Amino acid sequence: MTRTGAELVSFDEFAQEKPVMFERAASITSYQQIQWRASMSIGRTPAYDLVKFNCEHYATLLLGEELQSQQITVLALLTLFGAIWFVHLRAG
Repeated sequence: MTRTGAELVSFDEFAQEKPVMFERAASITSYQQIQWRASMSIGRTPAYDLVKFNCEHYATLLLGEELQSQQITVLALLTLFGAIWFVHLRAG
């Protein structure tokens, strides 16, 4: 994902000399579908947006799943709990 959307780059260019962590692997039978979705997405995805369409969203799109980002979900929950804690402290 880039600021303009999905682009086809080499693994090394993607990694930018940083470690890449694999959260889970796709089944061998779904590789063709993932490759097809990836090729069809070039030039057709929204620009990168941390909250609305980030790399995790794109990965779930390629897997054929509902767009989701665990990092954003955790951040939202932490923000909610922080707000509740703050209100509780001010009330008490």
